[in-house]
Amino acid sequence: MGRGRGRIVNLGSIAGIAGQPTLTLRSATKVAVHAITEQLAAEVAPQGINVNAVAPGCIPTAMTRAF
Repeated sequence: MGRGRGRIVNLGSIAGIAGQPTLTLRSATKVAVHAITEQLAAEVAPQGINVNAVAPGCIPTAMTRAF
């Protein structure tokens, strides 16, 4: 028997909210993460489970400097 509560946190991306040039596949998969998060949140809410996604933006590093 479950506890009647819980939390699920998915890691999305700003790419799932606003498309970015040359990142078509990444954007598509992150859109899917956000859609699954919304759907699952609606499905498991009656069991007291909270579902969210975190969508960090670009973090300045040597690799992302070109962006």
